Amino acid sequence: TNAGDTATTGVDNPICSNYNGMDVWFKFVVPSTGSVEIDAQTGTMTDGCMSLYSGVCGALNQLTCDDDNSA
Repeated sequence: TNAGDTATTGVDNPICSNYNGMDVWFKFVVPSTGSVEIDAQTGTMTDGCMSLYSGVCGALNQLTCDDDNSA
């Protein structure tokens, strides 16, 4: 969910949406296969946008962004 979302500073805004300034962050490590699928459950968030970053805190690079393209 986006419960408890907060403003983030020092990170590029998502490139694919009308960003409102509030974020929820998740961290994961890509498995050795190099493949990850991220999908939000329908109905848990409204008008959500997911942006994928690589790097460490303070030096993140935005890789891709998706604004509600998943069913």
